[in-house]
Amino acid sequence: TTNCIKALGIWHGYNIDFNKIWTEKIERIEKTLNMWNSRDLTFEGRILLIKSLGYSVTAYQIEHVGIENTFKEKLKKLLWNFLWKNKPPLIKRENAIKPKHEGGQLAL
Repeated sequence: TTNCIKALGIWHGYNIDFNKIWTEKIERIEKTLNMWNSRDLTFEGRILLIKSLGYSVTAYQIEHVGIENTFKEKLKKLLWNFLWKNKPPLIKRENAIKPKHEGGQLAL
């Protein structure tokens, strides 16, 4: 068949435009994070939102069809900027993504 179908949130078939799918998904995440930016959230609250909203929306799709590096970098940048309120980070990314028992906070 030449038609694409969406089952369990994943598009199946031929000629699927993954660029369009990822662009829309990242734009939707960006709108949601922009809404939350207006609130005075703690650092831990921002981490919780990244983990619950940012990761949950993308993890299933990434696991099944993957993600191109350009979209992966856009997503990382979007989430990282949200975490630090679009200001320079206070700690290095390498330290932030370490396990919690080693002083890390999240896995971006």
